[in-house]
Order: sequence, then C-alpha cells, then structure tokens
Amino acid sequence: MDAGAWYAGAVAQVTEKGLMNGTSETTFSPEVTTTRSMLVTTLWRAMGSPEAEPAAFSDVEAGTWYADAVDWAVANGITSGTGED
Repeated sequence: MDAGAWYAGAVAQVTEKGLMNGTSETTFSPEVTTTRSMLVTTLWRAMGSPEAEPAAFSDVEAGTWYADAVDWAVANGITSGTGED
C-alpha cells in the first residue's frame, strides 16, 4: 500500500485496532469489494470477538476465518443468511 494514499490513515487505524488485518500477510486490498464475511468479521472484532452458538449454515465451514463471526452475527440478529441453510 502506498503510504501517501488517501486511505492510508484509515488502513493504519483499523489494523492497529485489530478490526481488519488485510487480505494476506502483506496486502490490504482497499480497492476490493467488501464481502459479507469481511463485514461480519469486522463487526464481531469491534464487539470484542465474543463466542456464540454455531449457526449451522451449509456454506460456512467450521474453522474458517469468518465462521465465529457469522455465528455471532446470526445470534445477534445481524444476519440470517441468504437461503434455507
């Protein structure tokens, strides 16, 4: 990331606070569209990464980087998924 980019300060702030950590060890990808998994993970981290019961979605595999955040988002009425399972 270019240190002089208009978003550099925001990137520094969200990474320092642990809300986001980028798309790889060395890339933040500010031009990439934010996915639902990225959004719920950011919200979950902002709330202190609390535990929640598994949501049991067929497309959210246990152990993925966003699974705990999805569980929390469902438990708190933030999302309900996009299909029956």
